[in-house]
Amino acid sequence: MTGYINTIETLGGLDGPGIRTVFFLQGCPARCLYCHNPEMLEPCSQNQYTSQQVVDIAKRHIPYYGKFGGVTFGGGEPLVQSEFLLDVIPLLKKNGIDVVVDTSGIIYSPEVLKIADLIILDIKHTDRVGFEELVGVPIDNTLRTLEFLNDNNLPFWVRQVIIDGINSDEDNIIKLKRLAHKAQKIELLPYHSMARHKYEKLGKPYPNNLKEPSRELMDKLIATLK
Repeated sequence: MTGYINTIETLGGLDGPGIRTVFFLQGCPARCLYCHNPEMLEPCSQNQYTSQQVVDIAKRHIPYYGKFGGVTFGGGEPLVQSEFLLDVIPLLKKNGIDVVVDTSGIIYSPEVLKIADLIILDIKHTDRVGFEELVGVPIDNTLRTLEFLNDNNLPFWVRQVIIDGINSDEDNIIKLKRLAHKAQKIELLPYHSMARHKYEKLGKPYPNNLKEPSRELMDKLIATLK
């Protein structure tokens, strides 16, 4: 099959365990206020790769993966291209390559969830209204995804980007921990505005009303999580 890949990052160290080759897939139905990759939102017919081409690229970096590394599919929202993932993931695993899928869960695809070695689930907000205001789509599929991971004892991490005044209250963190009670790891990441230049390049307005959390606030929320 053919997939649409915006960017390929080699030797990535932030998108799953170990050193990884990260394929950022094109397309996303969400419209998060703080989106860090606005260039990946719309479907695109450029940068087409076959499943075998992805495997060939990943195999070049096997010496760097070590015991824990491998391939991560991010985006955009990688589950937009679930059929492509269902084709390419088994090929990667047949070559002994570990596979992580980094998703917001807004597209429910249990078939992909079952075959990945690890899911990184980005839960944008735990409040139903707050989630939709922040993401632009309902929370339902994210909760279905989380429920499926919990019920089937599948390995997963949870991440949440913290925006001061939007999802930075302690109640949100307590609820996040309760929802993701079977996660191997929960990470809180501070929102930053480093994607501003991407918006300028695309001629899109950047949301200037979003506040970066202070170090003190992040320390407080991390302590609450622990």
